[in-house]
Amino acid sequence: MKNILVAIDFSASSMNALRIAANTANLFDADILMVNVCKPCSNDALYPVTREMHRKEARKRLEKLVEKFQNKLKGKIEYKIRNGHVYEEIVNQAKYSDSDLIIAGTHGISGLEEFFMGSNAFRIVTTSHCPTLTIREDYKGDTFSSILLPLDASRDTRQKITFSSRLAKAFGSKVHILGIYQNTNQKDQHKINIYCKQAKDYLDRHGVENETHYTQSRKVADAAIEFAKKLETNLISIMSEIDSSAFSRVLGNQAQRIVNHSGSPVLCVHAKSLFNYQTTFKGV
Repeated sequence: MKNILVAIDFSASSMNALRIAANTANLFDADILMVNVCKPCSNDALYPVTREMHRKEARKRLEKLVEKFQNKLKGKIEYKIRNGHVYEEIVNQAKYSDSDLIIAGTHGISGLEEFFMGSNAFRIVTTSHCPTLTIREDYKGDTFSSILLPLDASRDTRQKITFSSRLAKAFGSKVHILGIYQNTNQKDQHKINIYCKQAKDYLDRHGVENETHYTQSRKVADAAIEFAKKLETNLISIMSEIDSSAFSRVLGNQAQRIVNHSGSPVLCVHAKSLFNYQTTFKGV
C-alpha cells in the first residue's frame, strides 16, 4: 500500500479519519493525500466569491494539518481542493492518484434516514473502485487489534480476505472469521464451512492469528454487528458491490446497514478492487 486518500471536510469524523490514516500510513510507509471538496453553490453572482472564500479557508486549514502531521509520518502528506459533488470528486481523485485505500469519516445513520439517499461516506463506498475504510467520529482507538471477517455463501465473500490479511499483519490484529448461515440448506452451509477453512488456511500461512465462529441468521448485517459487539472487535471487513443506481441508494443493502450502524470502523472491499492481488482460493 503506497497511497492513502483521506476525505477531509474538517468535521470531527474526518479528523478522526485522518488520525487513523496517519497510523496506517506509517505501518506501510505510505503517502497521504487529503482531499477537500468545494460543493456547488447557487449560480448567482455570489457563487465565485463564495467558492474562492471556501478555497482560501480550506487551503489555510489543510496547510496547518500538513504542518501538524508531516513530522509524525514516514511518508509525505499533501492536499487537493476540488470542486463538485463530494463523493464524485473523492472517487475521481482516488482513481487519478491511483490510491490504494480511501479513508472517510461518517456520522452514521439511524431510523428512517437509512431509507433515503445516505451519507457521502456510503456513496464513496458504493462508487469507489478501491477499498474504503469508514471511521465514526466517536471511535477513539488508535489501532485495529481485532478484526471481524464475516463470510456468507456468495463467491465474492472471500475476496476481502487478502486485503484484510494485509491490514491484520501490519496492525498485529487477531482476525475473527464468522461463517453466517442464512438458511438451513446443507449445500450452502457446506460451502460456508469450506470458505471459512480457506480463510483460516490463508491467514495461517501469512502468520495472522485467527479464530473461527459460526452463527445462523437471515440478516447478515445484524449478525455481523452483533458479533462485533460480542467479540469486541474494532474493525469489520465486508464486501460491497459497486452500484451507483438510485434504487440501491434509496433502499440500502447489507453493506449500507453495517456502515450506518456499526460502532466500529468498517472496511469495504469491492471484488473489482482486488484484480491486482493474487489469491490462492480454489473455486467450490
